[in-house]
Amino acid sequence: MRNRRYKVKKGPLFVVSKECPLQKAAENILGVDTCIINNLNVNLLAPGGAPGRLTIFSEDAIKKLATEELFQDTHTKKNKPEPRVKESKKKEPKKEAKKPAVKKPVSKPASKPTAKPKGASKK
Repeated sequence: MRNRRYKVKKGPLFVVSKECPLQKAAENILGVDTCIINNLNVNLLAPGGAPGRLTIFSEDAIKKLATEELFQDTHTKKNKPEPRVKESKKKEPKKEAKKPAVKKPVSKPASKPTAKPKGASKK
């Protein structure tokens, strides 16, 4: 890439609930990022679209997720309409009784008359 001499790989992500000394300490380590739970986004969790980044949540951040209901889709669950028609059991196709197979008599194909070779004698 132009004007980029070294490429730094992404390391773990620390998620905290508020500003703390961990953020200042992590600035000195290459590839390690910290963020506050309110500023968490997809680019931090999966940089470059590659999922699987190690993410470490603090206890306070997890509590804040639960109390403030962050990143939850609660409004769609409440307004979701119930299905009007209940699904009935799938009907299995009726099995027809198999009739016994009737074998037809085998007829011999009509044979062609064979030609006698020339010069054969008649007796």
